[in-house]
Amino acid sequence: MPCARHEDHQQSGLDQSRRRGATHRRTAARAWRERKKVAAVSGSLITDRIAALGGTILENGAPVSSIVSEIISAEAYLGAEPIVEALRQGADIVVTGRVADPSLFLAPMMHEFGWRADDFVKLGAGSGLGHLLECGAQVTGGYFADPGFKDVPNPWDLAFPIAEVEADGSAVIAKVAGTGGAINAMTVKEQMLYEVHDPRNYITPDVVVDFTSAAIEEAGPDRMRVSNIGGKPRTPTLKVSMGCMEGFIGEDMFFYAGPGALRRAKLARQILEERFRIVGLKADDLRIDFLGLNAIHGEATPADAPEPYEVAVRVAARCKTREEAMKVGREIDGMAVSGVAMTGKRVPHQDRTREIIGVWSTLVPREQLTPVITWYES
Repeated sequence: MPCARHEDHQQSGLDQSRRRGATHRRTAARAWRERKKVAAVSGSLITDRIAALGGTILENGAPVSSIVSEIISAEAYLGAEPIVEALRQGADIVVTGRVADPSLFLAPMMHEFGWRADDFVKLGAGSGLGHLLECGAQVTGGYFADPGFKDVPNPWDLAFPIAEVEADGSAVIAKVAGTGGAINAMTVKEQMLYEVHDPRNYITPDVVVDFTSAAIEEAGPDRMRVSNIGGKPRTPTLKVSMGCMEGFIGEDMFFYAGPGALRRAKLARQILEERFRIVGLKADDLRIDFLGLNAIHGEATPADAPEPYEVAVRVAARCKTREEAMKVGREIDGMAVSGVAMTGKRVPHQDRTREIIGVWSTLVPREQLTPVITWYES
């Protein structure tokens, strides 16, 4: 066994090594911070100007002026150009406000390959690749698995995708070897069409993408080559998302199980409808859904759907005031103590009334927005 003095010497050397290591780490971290040039892209927030700039609401055709008093934020989707300019000026890190998801991926491609802002063929290809990558693990099998029909290996260890991009806008979509998930023609095609209303005209701030010409080919295990995504000139307007105050929601639920669960749930619904009438509930919208039977498909639920063994009754009302929304919880409490037989109630009581922030959209002329780059450097 080593003597105590030798052990002290070893410990002293270990302590010195640790101190040197800690010093090196602090020095490296300080140098990293000092060397980094950070660009902040702003200009997307136009809350104070939306009344003058906004035209009609895309969802319902009403004028933006009809909701101005409820708007709490209005932010336009900017494109890749200000990010490209920040990279051109030497930014190591770029922080932005609202930017379209594909633009975050398109910008480094434009910077690296020197693509012009009016080269819509290249920009279409780059934005199409950005769309494949923007949802992260979805293209590697996330939001894809359907056991026995679409199986995904090790979905608890999904990899993020890697795009090996060429200067012509083609790329191989891949992932790190040994990680979970899958990259194949099915995962790529599903993500390519995900949230795309018109595959021939997928509108982004930078370009209108055309996915109908895309070629998808296997390039090896978990490697898919994507090429020939098309592009068209960008639109003269930019989309704006507006957050608006829209009152309050009162929500709660209770449960039934065993034979006759659905029969009891239907009686509970009738009781609540009458109770809401008696207490004078003023609701813009009221829903009483049976989770496990019709809460997802609503009126489209087949009339002959099999009766579930257990049912959760979800009650939600959208009201203009918090006081009205609170009536929902008060009436649900009564179901647990003087309602239908064998009613189960969740406890403890959660916050059953919450404020609603609705989201609406409009278009504004792109020339009315001027992105600004602000620099930060240690």
